[in-house]
Amino acid sequence: ILKIDTKILVILKYITHKLNDTKIMPLAYEYIEKVWRAAMHKEIGEKIYELRNTKGMTLKELGEKSNLSVSFISQAERGLT
Repeated sequence: ILKIDTKILVILKYITHKLNDTKIMPLAYEYIEKVWRAAMHKEIGEKIYELRNTKGMTLKELGEKSNLSVSFISQAERGLT
């Protein structure tokens, strides 16, 4: 479940659809997509962090086991990648 308020996204989508403005709609949909992706990245990152800490693993240990760099894992946990 996303922590973002999806009601706002639905309202924005509805309003732009009702306006049927070809200039506004693409911008609104682009914004909705960016917000949605950011929320997904953040939630996935939080889950990675939670699981890693539950297992008592350091970033370095997870990096060694997954063949990913510590910086990549850190960025993923913070929702930056």
